[in-house]
Amino acid sequence: MGGLILAVQAQSPDVDTVMISSQRIPQTVSESGRDILVIDGDMLQDLPVNSIDELLRYLPGVNVQSRGGFGSQGDISMRGSTFAQVLMLVDGVRINDPLTGHFNNYLPISPAEISRIEVVYGPSAALYGPDAVGGVINIITHNFEGKERTDAFGTAQLGGGQFGLLNTQIGGGVPTKIGYLNAGVQFNRATGQSIFPDSAEIKNDFNIRTASISLRKDLGDYSFSIRAASDFRLFNARYYYTTSTFDYSREQVNQFWTQGRIAKKWADGLTTLDLAYKQTKDSFLFNPDFPANLHTTRFGFAQLNHQHNISSQLKIAAGFQADLRDIVSSDRGEHSNVHFGLYATSLWSPTQALTINGSLRLDQDNNYGLEVSPQIGISYRLQPVTLRLLGGRGIRAADFTERFIASETPILSPGRNLGNPDLEAERAWSVEGGIDLNFVEGLKISSTVFYRYDNNLIDYGLVNSNDIPNNGNLQENAEYLLAQNLLAVESLGLETQAHYKKVLGDVQLDILLGNQLIQTVNPTAGATKYVSNRPRFLFSGQIIGRYKLLSLSIQHLTKIREGATADVIGAELQDQYSVWNGKVQVHLLNDKLSLYGQVYNLGNLAYQDILGAVLPQRWLLGGIMLNL
Repeated sequence: MGGLILAVQAQSPDVDTVMISSQRIPQTVSESGRDILVIDGDMLQDLPVNSIDELLRYLPGVNVQSRGGFGSQGDISMRGSTFAQVLMLVDGVRINDPLTGHFNNYLPISPAEISRIEVVYGPSAALYGPDAVGGVINIITHNFEGKERTDAFGTAQLGGGQFGLLNTQIGGGVPTKIGYLNAGVQFNRATGQSIFPDSAEIKNDFNIRTASISLRKDLGDYSFSIRAASDFRLFNARYYYTTSTFDYSREQVNQFWTQGRIAKKWADGLTTLDLAYKQTKDSFLFNPDFPANLHTTRFGFAQLNHQHNISSQLKIAAGFQADLRDIVSSDRGEHSNVHFGLYATSLWSPTQALTINGSLRLDQDNNYGLEVSPQIGISYRLQPVTLRLLGGRGIRAADFTERFIASETPILSPGRNLGNPDLEAERAWSVEGGIDLNFVEGLKISSTVFYRYDNNLIDYGLVNSNDIPNNGNLQENAEYLLAQNLLAVESLGLETQAHYKKVLGDVQLDILLGNQLIQTVNPTAGATKYVSNRPRFLFSGQIIGRYKLLSLSIQHLTKIREGATADVIGAELQDQYSVWNGKVQVHLLNDKLSLYGQVYNLGNLAYQDILGAVLPQRWLLGGIMLNL
């Protein structure tokens, strides 16, 4: 069984050996001065999930507001952030989409390539630049994780279920003469459930296909890695973005992603050069009576990083980042954006117990100008207790959708989103303090108090068309959801996590529980689309248990938030919900063969994360898995 790894599960030097890469300088979590969760890539096999965003949805402190099941679309937020304030990385390279934050979780990586996932809570803009306000999620793959792999492996899964579901993935890795080859494909598709009461033939259908291939070659102190990947999604998107009665949306998204890395090991450090290119083509059909909106965005990225070990007590890293984004859109026009970043960070350990991480970054963007982002983290280890403090600044600029959506639409119906080209960049200051406890073998408990002050926060709020400049394509005296800078938002929260991992004879247990309380103060008058939907209470739990040949995994999620209604479409966002998933597996042939059955939404709950975007009710599926 793959299982879950909590990198901070132990604080003693002989156990806390998992090195994280999301801090620019390799270090253990206990040295970082922050809360970091590390997930084994095999979790996708062990838990009742069928995509990466479904895995993230049940992790402590990660709020995934899903618009459809099986990974169709999900907005990720952390610590009360907006969905655009979480930075998604693939092997340390930013993959956030320049069109919209709704696409940030479209990860063109097959499960067979994933080695681990690092979830970094709290500000990280000083290391990775804009968008890293609420946290960072870094997908680490086998061929880019910094070590040569020589073993061959393979995995295959064939599954299916109700409502025409087909769930398949195949992949593996093998050493070859030209290097280590790692590749995989995944398919999720279904005709879907009839979930719209006014039209039984409209279903939550989806067709998702992801494929990726990578190659790593090691030549002495040099290593070369390259990847090509694609992600295709076609799904019913009704009420995903609006509550308009005209909304009969369907959406198709095609992404192509390629990246490469050259790494040079030195006696006292490491230099890496990362290059990446991403192209996204989006076709959004709001209503069959109107032509689809077509968007093509391109994102080019370059990053140079050098890490140097000055002594056993002091390590430093510095680097340069540049990226170019552009869009050609039928309803947003043609625009481009250039960004540069310079950063430096250090890890200083004056004593065995004390570690101080300091970082400073300069970002220059033709959208928001020059911004400075400092950050400092302190950890003090008194076995089996670790105390930590962290503070930092973050920034985020409006994406192309927030600035220009519907600006080129001839006539826009009321209730729809409208862009604002005059948006200022978001700016946030964050502080936190936490404690990690490991008094009992196999049990790790951590707790963190955090505070963030967001200024110029971007969200959509209802505004009368008579009060909107450049309103030539709007109906007179009608209300629209206009993108705007809110005055300020304060977030105060408490996160608690407990992880227990134990082997007791033939019994294996892996339990992860998380609880989050957030108080948000929003002085802006009127309702907003996303800030007002932040959960006040978030509880997640997952249990993996195994006895001999039988294993059982259970997931649970409870949210308490502000309720809302849209009477015009008969939609209700409940002020709270609890949902359960389950999976049973029988392991045969020394775990090479497994038969499984899975239940999605065990209680058959009718619920929504986003007002109007109804999530799937009970869904039964099963299949077979091979591991070689």
